[in-house]
Amino acid sequence: MCSSFPRAWLIAIASVLLALWAAAAFAGPAAPAPLAPAGHDRGRVELSVAGRPYGPVVLSPGQGGWVGEFSIRNTGGDPLTVSRLSIRGDADDVRSPSHLFVRFAEGASTSATIPPGGTKAVVVSWMPDKDPRVRQAFGHVVVTSTDETAGEVAMGFRAQLPTGLGVVGEHALTLLAVAPLSLVLLVAASWIAGRRDDPMVRTLSGAVAAFELALAFWVYHRFATDVGRADGNDGFQLVERAVWVRSIGAEWYVGVDGTSLPLLLLAAAVVAFAIAMAAIERREGAFLAALALVCSGAMGVLVALDLVVLCAAWTTTWLGMVLLVGGWGGARRHRSGAKVAAAGALGSGALLVALASLARSSGGGFLVDGTAVAHTLALPELGRSSFLAHAPLFGVPLVDFVWAMLLAAAALTGPLVPLHGWLPDVLEDAPPAAGILLAGAVSALGPYLLVRVGFGAVPEGAPSAASSIATLGAVGAAWGSLCAMVQRDLRRFFAYASIATVGVCFYGLAGLTPEGITGAIMILVAHGLSAMLLLGLAFAVDERVQTRDMTRLSGLVAEAPALAGAAAVGLGVSLGVPGLAGGWGELLALIGGFARFPVLALVLCGAIVASAVAHLRVARLVFLERSSPAWRSSAALEPFGGRLPDATPAELLALVPVAAVALLLGLWPAPVLSLVTESARDIAADVGGAPGP
Repeated sequence: MCSSFPRAWLIAIASVLLALWAAAAFAGPAAPAPLAPAGHDRGRVELSVAGRPYGPVVLSPGQGGWVGEFSIRNTGGDPLTVSRLSIRGDADDVRSPSHLFVRFAEGASTSATIPPGGTKAVVVSWMPDKDPRVRQAFGHVVVTSTDETAGEVAMGFRAQLPTGLGVVGEHALTLLAVAPLSLVLLVAASWIAGRRDDPMVRTLSGAVAAFELALAFWVYHRFATDVGRADGNDGFQLVERAVWVRSIGAEWYVGVDGTSLPLLLLAAAVVAFAIAMAAIERREGAFLAALALVCSGAMGVLVALDLVVLCAAWTTTWLGMVLLVGGWGGARRHRSGAKVAAAGALGSGALLVALASLARSSGGGFLVDGTAVAHTLALPELGRSSFLAHAPLFGVPLVDFVWAMLLAAAALTGPLVPLHGWLPDVLEDAPPAAGILLAGAVSALGPYLLVRVGFGAVPEGAPSAASSIATLGAVGAAWGSLCAMVQRDLRRFFAYASIATVGVCFYGLAGLTPEGITGAIMILVAHGLSAMLLLGLAFAVDERVQTRDMTRLSGLVAEAPALAGAAAVGLGVSLGVPGLAGGWGELLALIGGFARFPVLALVLCGAIVASAVAHLRVARLVFLERSSPAWRSSAALEPFGGRLPDATPAELLALVPVAAVALLLGLWPAPVLSLVTESARDIAADVGGAPGP
């Protein structure tokens, strides 16, 4: 790793400090209960579970389904009347799954009078279907009583049907987010012990990558594609929720829906591919630890349902990228690392400002254990708040301000024109594994941020922001395609092709329709596949003949057919050729955005034509042209007899499965599209996805 890297380090450290400061400032303590009138000692309500003041009630198998109990105690001097017990939510605001019931243990009633010092048990029961689609139940029992000093009080409950993997299955998403950190801890321990390049680190890195990929596929297998918001749990599955920092109302709250699961699978695949490339490069343990940081952060962003978790994961992702590019990049690693640090700091700052504004303006809520908080940090709860009536910030309506900050963070991460300038230089100079991770997984977090936070927490601002998103998307697609037409370096070509692809993705999101949202997610999945194929090709060639100049890769078909096949599939996916994974996303994005923005659709069609020209130019240079005799007789090709070397068995082991998936999804896209459909419908309904004028 480089010995001096002051500017990027300072920016990275500043980002971490800013994240910690914002996390502490997001929320205040629970709203204090109003004081009782002087001279009155009325009935006082107190909820507890097995003598503990906090929940949640854990439902376990019992008579009549899954059952749990908590107690209501009257700590006042007068009788306490409980007029109603109810599951929080209603037909218009479904929070918990169906078939949930609550009653007093004695009398099977939902009302009772409790004498001073008395206690009554409350039974919560859930009777899931015989073959349940929903395998978890989360919610709150709201207790209404004559204790006016307490306000609305609640007790949380949760139930988990068997997963088949025991504790691992119950905490699958947590493991996906934190398991890579074990590699960081091992590297730190090795350094403390004086072993800077411990072989055990490389062994563990492969084991972690395999574990992440296997667990992600298990999550995919357990996911019910027909579960939506109306089924409870806000449409999320494999939810894990526990109080993290009670004083600020932060929870470890994670879950997946149809928009996050495909990207979670993609991230796991990209991480496994990147670690395989790092093994071929024989990278040291510190490099693998930085890769693990990015992996942990990206996974955390994709499963986070709490603002503090989201911010911590987002900052971790960028910190890992700064270390990778600035520490192990090429000759200009200091400059490239500083660019990554600047993009990460600016994007993280914009995100933190947006989330802090939302948290401070949100309404009250309950933590999972029933504790009341003045301002909720849970993303599903934020979506139930109305921010339109809040005072402007800096003279801008709160909703518009938050959307502007979110769009800035997403555009910097995507990246999107005009905030794209850092990507080509960084992707050209980044170590191959880091470049694959950046282009294949990290860049997908920008559009995803708009889906999860923009559409999920501030849906009322989406219609007004849609025109800006669509315009930036169309302009970005056009600019990226035009710039890709004149590139000679394969990495820089893919960087500009990525900018164009992200533009199409943003245009699809701006349509606010199920088709547009589904198309955007499919685009991101296909883009990750093309990143692995094309950047894997660039790595394989650069590793042996020290060039990424496409004019020197001529003759690839005859001399390196395996690499040529990977290049052909990668180019086809990147372009969006029908029959490959990329074609479905572009088609759905155009359909989804056309009804709202027909004029911009023409711009986008022009961008797609320019992108086709750029990709065909690369195909001509690589497959059809002949390289110069001087290059054939150069020292770089001399060890290979003047010919381009083909892929090694290790490279084939990484490239062939990716190419097979790209072909499979082109012919049969249902494995991805079926995941997204239900969630996309819910999101479109929230943001009012009817075509505009």
